[in-house]
Amino acid sequence: MPNTGNTSTFAFVPWATYAPEVISMDPPGETIETLSDDHLGTTGQKTLVPVELTDIGEMTMEVRFIGEIEDLVVGETGAATLTFPMKSGDSTAPKIAGTVVITGWQPGTVDNEGRLTGTLSVTPDSQTEWTYTAGS
Repeated sequence: MPNTGNTSTFAFVPWATYAPEVISMDPPGETIETLSDDHLGTTGQKTLVPVELTDIGEMTMEVRFIGEIEDLVVGETGAATLTFPMKSGDSTAPKIAGTVVITGWQPGTVDNEGRLTGTLSVTPDSQTEWTYTAGS
């Protein structure tokens, strides 16, 4: 089976009775900055050391609404879980979980030919560390 995003999900606790259908998503990445540690006696190459804190970037999703648009509140914070597809032979899927803030909502085109879609952006709130669970 090819690696596809089919069966990936995004769950957000405040949406107990409402959740948009996720059409596609760009999961967050994780980066760490470095500080220059070289001095006048350094030769060859600059020396860099990582800072202690990582930065988990923004996640964007293209979504299709199945509830009321007012259920989506920019600035709302809640627990979120991003579940990836399960590999063949595994019994659990890999997951990323943490607390996020809805940081943006951009409605898509509204017309007679399709359902209301839009781009939803969420960012970790930096109050809780994200957990990574490998599939098994």
